[in-house]
Amino acid sequence: MIEPHLSLTGYLLYCVLGVNLWQIQPDSVPPQVSIPDSLEYILSQAETDSARAYIYSRQTWKVRLSYPKLAVIYSLKAIEIAKKANLPIMQVDALTDLGYTYEVMGDGKNALKYYYAGYELANEISYVWGAIDGVTGSGSAYRILSDFDKAIEMYSKAVYLASEDKRPLLPNDTDRRMTNHYKPLLLGDAYNNIGTVYNDQSKFELALEYHQKSLELYPDGNKTKVLALVNIGQIHLDLQNLDKAIQYSEQAKRQAIQMEDNVIEALASKLIGKINRQLGNYQEALLAYLSALKKFQDLDNSIEIAKVYHEIGSVYFDQEQYQNSIQYNELGLNHAREAEDKVGQCFALLALGKSYMLLDDYAEAEEALQAFMSLSPEIEDQVLIRDGFRALGILYERTHRYQEAYESQMNYIAVNDSIFSAEKSRQIAEMEARYETAQKEKEIELLNAENQIKVLQLNKQESQRVLLIVAILVSIGIAIILYSRYVVKTQANKKLQELDKLKTRFFTNISHEFRTPLTMIIGPVRTKLAEGESSDASFLRMISQNAERLLQLVNQLLDLAKLDASHMKLQLREGDINQFLITLIDPFDAMALEKKINFEKKLSEQSIVIPFDPDKVQKVFTNLLINAFKFTSAGGNVIIESAFDTGQYSIAVTDTGKGISADHLPTLFNRFNQLDESSGEGTGIGLALAKELIELHHGRITVESQVGIGTTFRVFLPTDRNSYVESDFVTAHLVSDDTPVNFDNVKDKPEPFKGQDAKDLPTVLVVEDNDDVRTYIGSILQVQYHVQVARNGSEGLEKALKTIPDLVVSDLMMPEMDGLEFCKQLKMNELTSHIPIVLLTAKATVESKIEGLHTGADDYLTKPFDHQELMVRVNNLITERRKLRKLFGTTISLEPAMISITPPDEVFLTKARDIVEENIGNIEFTVEDFQRSLGVSRMHLHRKLKALTNSSASEFIRTIRLQRAAQILKTKGVNVSEAAYDTGFNNLSYFAKCFKEQFGMSPSAFQDQTIPSDS
Repeated sequence: MIEPHLSLTGYLLYCVLGVNLWQIQPDSVPPQVSIPDSLEYILSQAETDSARAYIYSRQTWKVRLSYPKLAVIYSLKAIEIAKKANLPIMQVDALTDLGYTYEVMGDGKNALKYYYAGYELANEISYVWGAIDGVTGSGSAYRILSDFDKAIEMYSKAVYLASEDKRPLLPNDTDRRMTNHYKPLLLGDAYNNIGTVYNDQSKFELALEYHQKSLELYPDGNKTKVLALVNIGQIHLDLQNLDKAIQYSEQAKRQAIQMEDNVIEALASKLIGKINRQLGNYQEALLAYLSALKKFQDLDNSIEIAKVYHEIGSVYFDQEQYQNSIQYNELGLNHAREAEDKVGQCFALLALGKSYMLLDDYAEAEEALQAFMSLSPEIEDQVLIRDGFRALGILYERTHRYQEAYESQMNYIAVNDSIFSAEKSRQIAEMEARYETAQKEKEIELLNAENQIKVLQLNKQESQRVLLIVAILVSIGIAIILYSRYVVKTQANKKLQELDKLKTRFFTNISHEFRTPLTMIIGPVRTKLAEGESSDASFLRMISQNAERLLQLVNQLLDLAKLDASHMKLQLREGDINQFLITLIDPFDAMALEKKINFEKKLSEQSIVIPFDPDKVQKVFTNLLINAFKFTSAGGNVIIESAFDTGQYSIAVTDTGKGISADHLPTLFNRFNQLDESSGEGTGIGLALAKELIELHHGRITVESQVGIGTTFRVFLPTDRNSYVESDFVTAHLVSDDTPVNFDNVKDKPEPFKGQDAKDLPTVLVVEDNDDVRTYIGSILQVQYHVQVARNGSEGLEKALKTIPDLVVSDLMMPEMDGLEFCKQLKMNELTSHIPIVLLTAKATVESKIEGLHTGADDYLTKPFDHQELMVRVNNLITERRKLRKLFGTTISLEPAMISITPPDEVFLTKARDIVEENIGNIEFTVEDFQRSLGVSRMHLHRKLKALTNSSASEFIRTIRLQRAAQILKTKGVNVSEAAYDTGFNNLSYFAKCFKEQFGMSPSAFQDQTIPSDS
């Protein structure tokens, strides 16, 4: 850049008076502003136009963040002077300065206008640095305008100029010192900006890749490096890596404060607000947002002001303060409209629609959501559009406009499917591109090898020895090439397998997530139905049937996912399969009666013992029978018959329904295959699952069908144990987690703890992270128990150690500390090891159950669970524990091995007994001494002993002493007084009283009974 020329006096005045220019208030400056006297005087001392342009540029930089409107005026002056004086480099700098000022103000259109003008002029005069500034600024302007494709295009130009363009940064940089030093920094800026755009589009992996590239190019203390830290923190927040998000955001804010950069400090504060909102720290979130808002208001940046107002509104929305949420989102909407920020408008309108809807103001809600739907096609955020359709569907449903609600739901599903399919298509395209590139390279190598062979064939006159050597080398080369192609194909197949694993994991996780809301549907409905007939009984039964059907579909999805991942194992046992099928199909008699269908059962009465997995066989034939009844009209027939032949057992399910055309039979067992897609019947999961379960049994399933006549499915199972490996068998039969249990007819249910004072009722601690499920379980248990609740394992452990409950009901999957770790911690702690634990989980697998039981859990329930089943299991465990306490309290011998307790409880009791026995004759030994020796508080000691022995600490000590006294009295020649004093009693009458209460007779009578007289 050309250096400005000032007189010495002018330069000194500039240094002294320039500070005062910070005090100019932009709101008091009219459009045709007069230059302040101090600045006018400095300008008068400038000897050249370049010096005057430089002074205006310096003032632009000084006041931009505090007084952006004044910075616009100074930049326009600098442009005017540089253009008239034919100073193109200074003109480029002034143009990009003005673009940046508009960018700070959130004015994308004007920012783009001046940035691009600077880029074109810089490119024309080979001022590469200016060109990079111009094209980078243009990308930022396009980002403000939500045109992400153009933003990426501009930033990519900046990458090219900073890495590929061989020209120096400055036209007069002949030794390239500036070029070599600054080009890496400019390249880092470009990478950082590209990462920001990808982050805006939720392409987090690409965003992180470019931000990390930028960090490698920056020195410490660089402004853009700090901005990159903010961006990386935002990505980690989006990915729910909250610890890393906090780390990057706080680091960025500290450095921004040190650099006195208001923009980055505000961005970091906004990010800290988002993190605290995610953590539920709403006051801290509001303080951070207000700090960011003050900075952005000082910068007059309407876009960022709108975003912060929306975030504040979201905090109030999370706290169900919907009026406050509306107030702040209205402010955000006004600022977004002022800045022509369509994305910001969409966020505010969607939030307003949701808030009004929750306040039952459906007219205002619809107005906001319709405005959102009108504007949303102009943005590229498919996730936001999807959420808009979802909100609109709920609104239509609440206002009983079911056709419109259905259409909105279909739009929601379509957009959601496109999001997932687009991401998968991108991954596959990237993988295919890598594979095709490697394939072409290997084909070129192979072609070269073939050409070499042809050349060798043309030179046959060469000696046989040389030809042989060359042939061997070529053969080795071809072998290497073929092997390389094999490796490439193997890698491609591996990538495809990884994609399949991702898909399987997705289906597994989403299916598990369905089980928690199903608990909140099936449980309360069953409870209402159990209360007796009511006007809503038929409606509730319909809800219950459909929820059970949904649970069945979830289980089928889980089974398919486990089959894909090879996680499903056989659990074979040898049993009478005919008897099993008879029991299985009995409930279908009611369905046949209801649908007026003749149900014929032609199963052999003889006992046929073969290996089979009851759970999987049940799923197969339940599915086949349900389909048979579904597609058979009233008056038709459904027949199930079995046959036994050497080596195989066959079962046929036949119906006289509408039949299946020959065209559909080859694909009948394909997943998600529907015979008539227009009817919308079925999911295409059941038959596919049935086929795969039978093949897992090393069997097969066939189908025969004619349209208008009916369909027959035949299942063939091997009967020989040698058809399976030994690991397929189980030593004991485990009931399937998916088998429904009817507790309405359970006999001899344990009696509830009635007739007790409220203070004596057992205490149950419920540990569950889902608010609705936690409340539901509490409502079930509070009828018979004191109920305490905790939101996760950490909180549950703290409450358990504090209150020592009689039983714990805990979810398996929770934040901070999951159910397995929580169970393990309780069972390892001497104070809580005796507490029975019931684990609840959405993971309906035998492996999950076994893992839970290994940690010490006493029982296990799968969501959704029956409320009566929960009550029976809880009651049984508490009753059993009370029986153990009674047994311990009345047992003469205190050997722990005689009582069924856990190892930590055994250690605790052994230690307690040993301490008392060491002080058996010490009259001064008190409960306080006992408590200190055990290293626990008096309250914890009391609760632990009560739970294990139904005795207080003093009663426990007295019992040990009395038992030792009884042993002494059995010794010939010892009198009652000696036995009393030796065991710590100094009052003979009190000793006699206690001894009689313990053993039902006086000490002397006990001695006479146990020691025969000499006569």
